[in-house]
Amino acid sequence: MDSARVTVGSLNAGIQGGKPLKNTFKNQIKDELLLNNFNKNDILCLQEIDRDFQDFENYGNLKNKTVIEEFEAKSGTRLHIVSFKHKDVYFVVINCHIPQKKSQNSASENFFILERLVSKLIEKNIPFLIAGDINHNRTQIKEKLGNEISFANDKDIETTTGRNSIDNIMYSSNSKSLGFKVLKNATTSSEEAKINHYAIRSTFKLTKGTKLYKGDIQRLYDLCYNQWNHPTQHINIVEEKSRKKQNGKQDIIKIEIPIPERCSKVKSKFKKKNNKKWSAKKFHRKYFANVECCYATLLKFFRSETNNSNCKTALCNYLK
Repeated sequence: MDSARVTVGSLNAGIQGGKPLKNTFKNQIKDELLLNNFNKNDILCLQEIDRDFQDFENYGNLKNKTVIEEFEAKSGTRLHIVSFKHKDVYFVVINCHIPQKKSQNSASENFFILERLVSKLIEKNIPFLIAGDINHNRTQIKEKLGNEISFANDKDIETTTGRNSIDNIMYSSNSKSLGFKVLKNATTSSEEAKINHYAIRSTFKLTKGTKLYKGDIQRLYDLCYNQWNHPTQHINIVEEKSRKKQNGKQDIIKIEIPIPERCSKVKSKFKKKNNKKWSAKKFHRKYFANVECCYATLLKFFRSETNNSNCKTALCNYLK
C-alpha cells in the first residue's frame, strides 16, 4: 500500500492560572477528542497536561498502528517525538510547545533543532506531521523552518479565545491535508475551567516513504541537538576563492568562517581583548577547538581545489 490516512488532533489543555486539570475533565477531553465519532482523532497531541495522558501509544484509534520509537527531547526543548508505522507507511509525529516570542532564547533553541530535524526528514523522504501550540504566526514559522512545510490551518482560523492563530498542524510535502477543523465545543469544561485554546484536528493522506527502525529518529534528533550545543558542527562556507601566486606555484585558498549568531556575546568580549589580532580563525580555535567537528564540512572543497593528497592534514593545519 502506497498511502495511509491519519487524523491528528492537538490541544493546549493548560488552564489559565496554572491550575491542574481534574480527572473528570481529563476524561471529558479524552471522550471528546478520541472517542466522539464527530471529533475522533487517531493521534492526539496534548500540551500542558500530565505525561501519562499525553502518551501516544495508549491513547489512539489506529487499529493496526505500530509505535516504532517514542522519546521526549532533552531538557530545555519542548518536543515530544514519535515514529509510527500505519499500514505500510512509516511517519513521524512531533508534538511541540514553542515558547512565546518574548522568550527568544528558548524559542530559538526549539526552532533551531526543529528546523534541522525537518531538513533531515525531508532529505531522507520520511513523512512527518508537526502539531502543537507554536506561539508564532505562519510567516514567522516559515522564516524559522523554511518553505518545505505546509499548514493545515492555511486560512489562519482563530485557535484561541484571544482570537489568535498560534495552534497549528504542519505537514511535509509528501503528505496531503484533507481538511482542518477547530473544535471549540471539545474544550468546554463542566468544571468551568478556563482553557484559552481550542482543540484542532486535521486528516492527512501520507505517501509511503523511507522505512524506519527503532533508534533512527533518536539519532537524527541527537545530531540536531548536538549542532545547537556545538556550533562548529554547523559552520557554513561564506566565501571560497582560489588564486595562483605570481610565480605560478600552488594555489592559495581563502575560506572565511562565519561566527554563529548565538556566540555574538563571546565574540564581542574576545574582540575587545584581542582587538589587534582579531580573526574568526583564532576565535574558533580558542572557543571551538575540536577541529574534527568542522573539517568534514570543508574537506570536499579542499579536495576539489588542491592537489594535496593529504587534504585532512592541510585543512587541520589551516584551522590551527
